[in-house]
Amino acid sequence: MSVAETSTYRLRAGAPMPISGGEFVIHSFMAVTNDVISDSCATDLPDSSEFQGQGGNLARASYSRLPVAGGTSFKGKKVKKDVYVEEAG
Repeated sequence: MSVAETSTYRLRAGAPMPISGGEFVIHSFMAVTNDVISDSCATDLPDSSEFQGQGGNLARASYSRLPVAGGTSFKGKKVKKDVYVEEAG
């Protein structure tokens, strides 16, 4: 079983707004980070209680069944809930 944990960083911003001279400005407001857990051969799927709407700390998960006899192996990832941080400058 191979499990890897990484992080994502996404800048939150509005749509580009045109200013004089054909230039654009983007207004940004904070950033979001998430921890992502990838599993190449899981034997069980996350329970509903692990998601943030049910008291857990997962925002979303995506799994697909591996073509293995018996059908109890899955490949996928879990994304923990958003953490809002100040933009890195």
